[in-house]
Amino acid sequence: MLNATTTITYSVDVAEAIAKIVMNCKNEKAINITTGESKKWIEIYNIYRDYLSAKSIDFRLMRINSDQLIQKAFRSSKWQLLYDRKYDRIFDNSLLLKETGMTDEDFTKADDGLKKSLDALCGNMVFKSINPITNGFMDRITRERGLSK
Repeated sequence: MLNATTTITYSVDVAEAIAKIVMNCKNEKAINITTGESKKWIEIYNIYRDYLSAKSIDFRLMRINSDQLIQKAFRSSKWQLLYDRKYDRIFDNSLLLKETGMTDEDFTKADDGLKKSLDALCGNMVFKSINPITNGFMDRITRERGLSK
């Protein structure tokens, strides 16, 4: 999975592209709303790791049995976990650029977009509660034993 490639787009850029499509597009074809930049999942992991390490937040990559995790904890996300990250997913944004007049330079670089998103998250770290059974299961398969420094 870590060597699979994906196209990742900053949410603000997606919103701006949608607005331009709504205002300007006369085409009825499906349009990929995405940047032309692609990254391997290991590169994305490294961005998260470096950012969170700089904030003294523990972030580790752990190998787990994904089939077991999907069956027990994340049934509703099965297809995303199985296929969204497992295979190369590089999208063509040429129709978007043509229909909106945008260029690849109009999009935030993936590294910068992830850091902006992490800034927003870390500045307001309020999370929904997690099901204690799911939490216990994830702790068991990741061998977590509570918070430690």
